[in-house]
Amino acid sequence: MKLREIPIPTGCTRVSVEQENDKIVILFEGNDKEFVLDLTGETESPPEIGDLAIFWNAGKEYLAVIALLADKEWVPEAEKYPYKASSEEWYSHAIRFRNLSQFVKIIKHRFRNAQKKTNNASLKRTADTEFSRYIRLRDMIPGTTVFRCISCGLIKPISQADCGHYINRQHMSTRYNEMNCNAQCRSCNRFDEGNIQGYRRGLIKKYGEQKVLLLESMKNDYMKYSEAEYRILIAGYRSRYKTILKERNLSLSCLTK
Repeated sequence: MKLREIPIPTGCTRVSVEQENDKIVILFEGNDKEFVLDLTGETESPPEIGDLAIFWNAGKEYLAVIALLADKEWVPEAEKYPYKASSEEWYSHAIRFRNLSQFVKIIKHRFRNAQKKTNNASLKRTADTEFSRYIRLRDMIPGTTVFRCISCGLIKPISQADCGHYINRQHMSTRYNEMNCNAQCRSCNRFDEGNIQGYRRGLIKKYGEQKVLLLESMKNDYMKYSEAEYRILIAGYRSRYKTILKERNLSLSCLTK
């Protein structure tokens, strides 16, 4: 009989040997339960009863604990929490413990997400500012520093202009739509509930009814900006309003003086 050493492949969790006639068949099987977990960015596996595991509930990753898996039966009163730790607490998520680095990544997840949300909120405010500056400068009457209000038609100094939204800016699909935003006097924008009827008439006069109807149809479209997209908006509108200022030999202070 000839002996032969056969290495076990990486990731193999089960080896079986079968005899077929005069041949020996060796089967190497992987763990089909393994998965890549976003929280750690690594391949993880679900724990079995008695395993040391990391437990947490969705949205409360910072409260994750390390304990032995006591049970993982689905019970009516804990339908959403199938993993029972040795502490007698039930959790919605659990993975087999490998190392402390794995645990640290999980408990820091919420803080990373919070930081990301903070960054996006800050970028949104900056994008609003740069977009507003561009819209007001765009709508100045050529050769002057005045504008005509889109809603009431009165001519006023550009320093008294707001970037007025026809469709409320809570609708992200039209928040940065240039047709939806026009120079509007503060009286209409802040004290006359946007003077929407006058705004619509002004839009139709400026762009035509068909385009206004198309704009209105976009109101409930879903839109969510990423950090990169906010940065593109900021850079783009900053560049565009600086071009206007240079062409008209003005400074940004014209919007406030």
